[in-house]
Amino acid sequence: MKQREDDPAAKRAFRRMAIFAVALILGGILLVFLWMKDSAVNTGQLPKAWPGLLHDSAHAVT
Repeated sequence: MKQREDDPAAKRAFRRMAIFAVALILGGILLVFLWMKDSAVNTGQLPKAWPGLLHDSAHAVT
C-alpha cells in the first residue's frame, strides 16, 4: 500500500472551503431568523408570502 504525501495546499483549500460553508449556513440561519422576527412577531401579521391565509380560513369557519 502506498503512503499518500501531505499536500499543504490541499489542506488550506479544504479549510477555506469548510469555513466558507459554515459561514454560508450560519448566515442563512440568521437571515431566516431575522425575517421571521420582523415579519410575523413584530407586526402581528403573516409574512407577505401568504397574503390570504387568515382571510380564507375565516370565511371557511363562518
